Order: sequence, then C-alpha cells, then structure tokens
Amino acid sequence: MGCRAPTDLGGCGGGWWGPPLSTPPCTRGSWPWLMVAVVLSGAADPPVRILERDMLLTRRRCRAMEDLVLEVLLSHAHGEVKWYKDGEKLQDTGHVRLEEDGARRSLLILGATGGDAGEYLCDTRDDSIIFCVSVAGPSDAYLLAPQAGAG
Repeated sequence: MGCRAPTDLGGCGGGWWGPPLSTPPCTRGSWPWLMVAVVLSGAADPPVRILERDMLLTRRRCRAMEDLVLEVLLSHAHGEVKWYKDGEKLQDTGHVRLEEDGARRSLLILGATGGDAGEYLCDTRDDSIIFCVSVAGPSDAYLLAPQAGAG
C-alpha cells in the first residue's frame, strides 16, 4: 500500500506529486514518498523606471578639468543600471565613478577632458535615458563665460 503526502504545505504555495490522495498518509516506517515543492515569488520583479525625466538636463556642457555628474532617480532603490559611453559599457575607474545612494544612480567624471565628450546612456532593464555631453577646452572658454547683460 502506498502513502500520500500531507496536505498542509505551510503556506509555501507548492504542490505534491505522488500517489493518489485516496491512500493513507505516510507514517514512520511506511513506504517513502517524494515531495516536489514549487515555490514561486508570486510575481516578476516590478519594472525599474527612471523618475523625474522632465527635470533632467540631458544636454550637458562643462569646462575641461571640471568634474561632471550625471544622475538619475529610479523607481526602486534596488534597481540596477548600466552606463555606456558611445555604446561602450563603463566601469568604475579612477576617472569614472559609478555611485549608488538609495534610489539615486550617478556617473561621475572626474577632471573631464575632450575625450569625455559624447553620448552617455543610462540603462535599466526596463527604461533608459541619453545624456549628450560636451567639454569646452581653453579655446572655448568664451562659450561658457556669462555674457554682458545676461542674468
């Protein structure tokens, strides 16, 4: 005579595969049975979105040797982002830093140079945004200086 698994799953949401339920419950010393429990998370992770997009300055200009910060706010503090410059994935180095603070993700470029100009993509698995960065060298200083009568 076979046995059946107990029906109390402890709320794990799993299921039993084995002999039909018409057999008696297993007791010590009876025929061993196999339990297959499937535990599901209940739902897929919620999408990670970039918030306050309309407030982000996506066209950025800085002076050579200045530090530049590109920052986004995510819909979830645990969200993961990847940063790319002109299509190449960026890594945390001495010149480029990738930082996390709660739901904020930042890309810091320390001492920007002309080589740092380009298109920066911040990508979550569900959303993305592009920043266009230009770096003004010493000959372009007049482009960044306040103009007379402005302000």
